[in-house]
Amino acid sequence: LELKGETRMKQITAEWKKKEIEREEEARRQVSEYNKLKGKMKIALKDLELRENQLLEQERKLVLSQEDMARERTRLTSDIRETSRRVEEEFEHKLSLQKQKLAALDKQNRDLRAQVRDRTGILVVWQSHISYL
Repeated sequence: LELKGETRMKQITAEWKKKEIEREEEARRQVSEYNKLKGKMKIALKDLELRENQLLEQERKLVLSQEDMARERTRLTSDIRETSRRVEEEFEHKLSLQKQKLAALDKQNRDLRAQVRDRTGILVVWQSHISYL
């Protein structure tokens, strides 16, 4: 009985050692897998941080570009308004000059018509004097 108990103890001890070795191997395998995953996670985290920094830089550049475009649009709008104002003033000035020229030509036309009437009247008088003679 003692021999049987001793044999059974050896068998139990051997099974326990075998299971302990299997548990240790499984633990080492899981630690190794954990370390691999941890390494991959660190790389992924660094990649994400790099991508985030790149996106932040692109966003900063976009905001600056939008601000530049807004300033340029404001400047161009101001330039267009100023140019339009100058063209309108120039047009008004030229129109005023044309109106003055037209008024002067109208006056000259009236004066010439009056001279023609006066001279026609004088001519009629002279012709009647000549015919009378």
